[in-house]
Amino acid sequence: MRMGIVSFSVGGRVLRFKKPLMLDNEMIDGKLYLSHEEIGLQSCGRSWGECDDQIREELAMLWEDYALAPDKELTKDAIALKEKLLGMVE
Repeated sequence: MRMGIVSFSVGGRVLRFKKPLMLDNEMIDGKLYLSHEEIGLQSCGRSWGECDDQIREELAMLWEDYALAPDKELTKDAIALKEKLLGMVE
């Protein structure tokens, strides 16, 4: 079963996805994992809530580090990630 995130917060601002960000989830050796390979997200925890909190923290960091960064400070691959992130959010 896949899980979806419809929004996340960055610096007190709530950002909404145009379509829910669908995450893959699995349990391996008693640990729970959520991931989104396309944008490089991954979290691990003892509960789905813990994984969800970590994924949202990672999303906030990605947003701050890439989406808000000037292009001149980013590599070609980082600019591609920035454009992907900007295109996913309303």
